[in-house]
Amino acid sequence: MVAINTLSKLCVLVAFGLSATVTATDVAQEQPKKESFVRRFFGKREEPATKPVEVQRPENTETGEPAKFSVEWYLLPKPENREQLRDKLPLDVVICVPKDCNEPILPVIEKKIRDFFSLSEQEQISRRRYSYIICPH
Repeated sequence: MVAINTLSKLCVLVAFGLSATVTATDVAQEQPKKESFVRRFFGKREEPATKPVEVQRPENTETGEPAKFSVEWYLLPKPENREQLRDKLPLDVVICVPKDCNEPILPVIEKKIRDFFSLSEQEQISRRRYSYIICPH
């Protein structure tokens, strides 16, 4: 038979096992609280704690300016834009773009700029490298 000492240890183990199982199933089966009869009858429901908020994204349409770093943005007559434009272009085109943003870019040069930006990124890099080989500083 089972000794009394062993029997008490076995009972303690079973008790701990049952309490752990009951606790685990209570946590796993937690259900949302039910609405009271009065609330359901009168149609009053709890309001969510937070209300949805519409996120507004800033758009350049309000200011009338094109998206930053687009071809149209580079061609705007502003100092920052002109400087960025000159940094992006190959040397043979940079020579024709005036540093002063108050001076207009000639239509022929503007077409060259648009053609350059229509190239893929890899072709633009290649063209810039080639222009520095042909026209060193």
